[in-house]
Amino acid sequence: SDFIVGSYFPFVRDRLRSFHNVRALCEQKIIPALGTKALDEITRQDVQALRRDLIAKGKSNAYVNRPLVILRRVLSLAQDWGQLDGANPAAKPGLLPEPHREVYLTDDQLRELLLALGRDQDFVAAAAVAFLLLTGARKSEALCAEWRHIDFDNAQWTVPRSKSGHRRHIPLSP
Repeated sequence: SDFIVGSYFPFVRDRLRSFHNVRALCEQKIIPALGTKALDEITRQDVQALRRDLIAKGKSNAYVNRPLVILRRVLSLAQDWGQLDGANPAAKPGLLPEPHREVYLTDDQLRELLLALGRDQDFVAAAAVAFLLLTGARKSEALCAEWRHIDFDNAQWTVPRSKSGHRRHIPLSP
């Protein structure tokens, strides 16, 4: 836990846009399981025990994999920085397959959603959901949108920094 809090968090704080998620996974999963051990006391069996505990919760494969990927990175950095000698016990944590899935609303589901949005008393929230539905934008993109990013003449919204870190353009309907 000392290495994660004192070295890893400061290192990734400004490098990862998802830092708050990484910190939460470390604090909720990794530190409770392994935080009392010195880096060189963590074994492959400890990593496998963490993996088994995560699987036992009956959650998705992604739920199991995220803490294992973070732990692998933490221990890899510890090696790079001379804090851990020898092999990384989390180098091959046995990640579970994460099949790609595409989920679309059926016509009936879409109709029900639009009707529910029309009845919602929180107009702002309903408008925000409709905006996401019509643009295909991510929630974080919409929350960071500014009027200066909207080109009304060309009916286009420019997202300066998307999830991939690049600019993207989203066409807007009337």
